[in-house]
Amino acid sequence: MGLLRVLLGHGLMNVFRSLLLVAVSLVSVPALAQEPWVSRLAARHSIGDGVGYEDGFTSVDWFLPLLPDGDNDLWFADFRGLVSNDSEFSSNVGSGYRWYTPNQNRIYGFNAYWDTRQFDGFAFNQAGVGFETLGECIDFEANAYTPAVNDTNHRNLEVLEFAGNDLLIQTINALSGADFLLGYNIPAMHEFHTRVLGGGYYFDSSETADAAGWRVKLETAFRDWLSVSAVAQEDDLFGRNVSVSIELRKPIEHKSNAISSSMRHMFRSHTGGHHDDTIRHRLADPVQRQQQIALTIGTENATDMASAPLTFIHVVPGVAGTGNGTFEDPYGTITDAMDDLPLAETSIVYTPQGGTFTEPVTLASGTELRSNGPSQVINSLQGPLTLPFSGSSGDDLTALSTVINGDVDLKDNTLVHGFAITGTVSGNDVTSATVDTSRISQPATDAITLINSTEITLINLLIDQSGRGIFIENNGGTDLTVSVQQSSITSAGHAFSAVAASGSDLTVAIANSTATSTAGTGFMVDGSAGTGTTFVSQFQDNTVAEADTGGVIFTDVIFDAVSGGAPDPVSFSSLLVGSATARVTGNGISFTDTVGDVDMGNVNIFNETGSGLTGSGLFVSNSPTLTLSSQAGSTIDTIEGPALNLSDVETALVFDSVVSVDSSTEAAAFNTVKGALSVTTTVMDDAFNPPFRYEDILNPFTVSFGDTTIKSLQGSGGPGPVPDITLHNEVRVGNLTGLPAAGTIYSPLFIYQ
Repeated sequence: MGLLRVLLGHGLMNVFRSLLLVAVSLVSVPALAQEPWVSRLAARHSIGDGVGYEDGFTSVDWFLPLLPDGDNDLWFADFRGLVSNDSEFSSNVGSGYRWYTPNQNRIYGFNAYWDTRQFDGFAFNQAGVGFETLGECIDFEANAYTPAVNDTNHRNLEVLEFAGNDLLIQTINALSGADFLLGYNIPAMHEFHTRVLGGGYYFDSSETADAAGWRVKLETAFRDWLSVSAVAQEDDLFGRNVSVSIELRKPIEHKSNAISSSMRHMFRSHTGGHHDDTIRHRLADPVQRQQQIALTIGTENATDMASAPLTFIHVVPGVAGTGNGTFEDPYGTITDAMDDLPLAETSIVYTPQGGTFTEPVTLASGTELRSNGPSQVINSLQGPLTLPFSGSSGDDLTALSTVINGDVDLKDNTLVHGFAITGTVSGNDVTSATVDTSRISQPATDAITLINSTEITLINLLIDQSGRGIFIENNGGTDLTVSVQQSSITSAGHAFSAVAASGSDLTVAIANSTATSTAGTGFMVDGSAGTGTTFVSQFQDNTVAEADTGGVIFTDVIFDAVSGGAPDPVSFSSLLVGSATARVTGNGISFTDTVGDVDMGNVNIFNETGSGLTGSGLFVSNSPTLTLSSQAGSTIDTIEGPALNLSDVETALVFDSVVSVDSSTEAAAFNTVKGALSVTTTVMDDAFNPPFRYEDILNPFTVSFGDTTIKSLQGSGGPGPVPDITLHNEVRVGNLTGLPAAGTIYSPLFIYQ
């Protein structure tokens, strides 16, 4: 049942179902039904190794006559399914023609096959042709095999190993080749028929050494239903091996009158007698050929995308002696590896055993510094390769197994990947540097500082207990692009700050990151001090968990998803600033002197006013070419400040809820605003000034506050508190419909014309 399940799992039942339909249709042909023929079913098990395979296999074979013209010739089809001992499927599908020449007392034949083989998840195909001649005493069989020209016959296995400074990949190759056997038929003894054969074979490919060897075979058959054979062979590629096979056969006969033959003693009689031993039995003998596609496993150097070999310098902390950076004799410090020039400038410096390195590290230009903590996947010409020994820490950045106690100095075209660093990561005038999947904790000052650098990528970082988290400053003459992805930053100062202070451009992209600042801003991008242009190309799915001087601050920036031409829209997708139990101090989100089309997506802001800070939930100023929108599900919840403080901007804002409590000024202020604002539920509680202030509104500007509750401590020019007022109807500003009369001394709505 186990074998049947394997065969079914590989679709063999579908193959045999199709063959059965073919057989039924062929048997129904009158010419076939009227002629004598022999079909054969066989099951075989082979033990041992062969040329290009190991551990043996089990096969099921169906030899099927096709349109015989008489008792002396035969067109046939041959179908075979094979399952290796490790449950991998192969098949042979072929056809051939045999004919008997009476004056030579000999059978001749030609055949052609299509072979398939599954191995380690790969599929191989080959074509084969064969010639055979069978006689009373002497048989000769020869075959040629070639992998399919449209198939990939050189495959890489996911088995890698280091040797010296190289990374070797195990490869598997399908071989072309040929074989032959010359056999002698020993006359039948009782009911046993025996052949002794000897010959040779040759297989090779462009990727491997050749296999030229000898082969001998002994085969004994009992009647026409049991055969046992043994094969011994040897060559320089596969070595010497022996296999033994046992085969059960079931002939299925349709015959007219028996025809005698001078080859009678060679027939494999299924009854033990000789009365039915005719030429048709020999015509139906099994085809002798190699049933498994010949495969060989070798090694090759892993190469980069430019076909240059990938090289590695290995470092193991505390290794005694000088070492030479090979896998067998590694360096003991990262500094020694970086001093191995020029090899370090083109290599991956790798720590296969992890450990702690107590040293400052200055990278060599062009090098990659990788640890065994995270899974290290290298792009290569052979495809993505996972380095041996990597992945020991999994995805947990708090459990990284390789530690650097010291500062790390980046250089041009460098990478740091997979380290726990208790120091500062810095770079000055660096071109193209990446810090990936690392933890930077407890540095003396800032965690990451990059000055006047270009093409900086920061991915999957955990930064905690630092001065500032990430500080980017561009005060040189070169454009800078910085990308922060999937990172968590905890700091005393600004969690992330990018400042332009020169005539060159600065481009910032931040996504899937969390900022926590106990005494600074969450995310800040400031281009006001530079004469160049500061772009924000991405700000997506970010969170500010804590901030003391503002959650997200953009000053003098252009939002542009694709640089060049008119600014392309930028979507935040989602943004969370603070929470109901941990509010951001200062402005929740601030846009000043900003250009572009920004969709904040699902934005939720929780903030409060701090000492000396205004503390608006959403603050926009002097941004007449900014279009700002949000999506349903958004909220603003502000304490001691306006929930909305918008001026010089066009809006398409949608909020489920807008709340301002105890504002020292207005609860919502609009100055020179156009567009639309739609709120489902609005609460303005205890605003010191009139809760709503509209000034210099540009038509059209439509506001819908939905269900609105207003409580003002002081009216417009009035001394007192006013009664609570709840509005349940839409309020429109622009055409000024639906509002209480302007200028009422205790009105909670304060309108400047």
